[in-house]
Amino acid sequence: KQQTIESFSKREKFGIMKAYKEGILLDETDTTSSIDIAEDYINTIESNIQLFLKDKSKKMVFNLENATEDFRVFWKNISAEGDLDRALAEWTINYNQSPDTRKP
Repeated sequence: KQQTIESFSKREKFGIMKAYKEGILLDETDTTSSIDIAEDYINTIESNIQLFLKDKSKKMVFNLENATEDFRVFWKNISAEGDLDRALAEWTINYNQSPDTRKP
């Protein structure tokens, strides 16, 4: 969770974090650190997901740190068809990297 918070804190000036700060928190956060804003955002998202899932019978924990293993379980659980190897290969691509880790 902390890695996610740190990653999102680097996006304070654009994307969902800018929208969250200015549109949800109404930009009353001039003295609030980007880490605190990101932590609030992540906690809000997690709470919303937990509320949505509370009465669902078909759900699973999916950890990005174990994405390829968890995706195999997910694939099997939904009886997916197609090219599993190509689907798994998508988990090796870093989309939307934080600004300080993007390639030039």
